[in-house]
Amino acid sequence: MNPDTEILRILGIKAPVAIAAIVGALVSLIMTKGLTPIRAMISLVSGFFSSIYCTPLIVSYFDISSEGQNGIAFLLGVIGMNIVNGIYSLSNSFSHSPYPFLFKFIQNILSWRKEK
Repeated sequence: MNPDTEILRILGIKAPVAIAAIVGALVSLIMTKGLTPIRAMISLVSGFFSSIYCTPLIVSYFDISSEGQNGIAFLLGVIGMNIVNGIYSLSNSFSHSPYPFLFKFIQNILSWRKEK
């Protein structure tokens, strides 16, 4: 077995999804101005891994066919750094004031479930 594909298998990464994710992350990086080399690398890596590990969640949740998986990986690669920033902001908001955050979160969940 090829050592490269073995590493991907161990990490649970499909090669076509990885390619779509890295291209999406590169597109995002090209569109982002003023990053230091270190921040650019962090942006690229976080966009890539956000895409790799969020793609199966999105594909499963929305019941997207396997043919659409690479497109989802690309799009998540493009917006991956924004996803990471959003999660960090939520976490930061929760750590500073957990009760108002939880109250608002529960309200949003309940109103979303009523709409469905």
